Amino acid sequence: MGNASPKNKVSINFNDVVVTAPNGEVMQINNYAKIASTFLWKTAPTIPLYQAALKLHDGESVEVDKDEMGLLLQIFLPQNQWALPFAMFPMLTYLQGKLGEFGIEEVK
Repeated sequence: MGNASPKNKVSINFNDVVVTAPNGEVMQINNYAKIASTFLWKTAPTIPLYQAALKLHDGESVEVDKDEMGLLLQIFLPQNQWALPFAMFPMLTYLQGKLGEFGIEEVK
């Protein structure tokens, strides 16, 4: 089959973000996806991301392109304080993992 070609858009869903404790145990955080999507809704710099935040809040998946993914990564960077600071790194890990679907290996 070979390597798949990079995509123009990838699907994201904040319900897929996994938060683990330092001991490796998966943590159940009530309303994590809703809290994260509300933060995105409040800070979205574009109408498409604002609309995506509404869908993510409802538990739906959304398609984002490279530029939108870049904006998401900037929004959820550690220096941006949001409702669950300890859970920002799992969000960043999730979003950076999605970059691979664009053919981007890592963020520098």
